[in-house]
Amino acid sequence: MVNLGTGQAYSVLEMNAAYSQAVGRDLPYVIAPRRASDVPTCLADVRKAKEVLDFETQFSLADMCQSSWNSIETQARS
Repeated sequence: MVNLGTGQAYSVLEMNAAYSQAVGRDLPYVIAPRRASDVPTCLADVRKAKEVLDFETQFSLADMCQSSWNSIETQARS
């Protein structure tokens, strides 16, 4: 198995902020206790992707959120 990604950890609040920027408005959220099945941290070691596939990501979190939002908007218009 090879994990792909940046190797950079992001919090849920950082993800919300990045998607808010992509959407162009604040997205609502609620801070609540973690659910029983939620893991506190989930990270992937991307070194194997570089070693086996010679792959390194070229895009930032902001790029990913903007691309995702563009795709959602395109599908909604179809």
